[in-house]
Amino acid sequence: KWRPVSETESSCVEAKPFNIYISKRPSGKSDDSRFMYQSSSMEFLAQHGFDFSRAIKNGISYLNAKESEKARQGVLEEERKVLS
Repeated sequence: KWRPVSETESSCVEAKPFNIYISKRPSGKSDDSRFMYQSSSMEFLAQHGFDFSRAIKNGISYLNAKESEKARQGVLEEERKVLS
């Protein structure tokens, strides 16, 4: 969000960046994804203080479209069982 630093300094702005770590996690016992990387990218990140453990342990997990649909169907199936 950009905003003036003060009422008198309208040509100045203050920026506050933040990072959100995402991490692909397996959604089931047989659903383990591979993690591929470019060694030069990993070296660059390490040299600039990137915390790999934090990204993996505390990252926001996500699903691709196929996994999301599978999870949604599982929830709907469980809901049908409960309601019947």
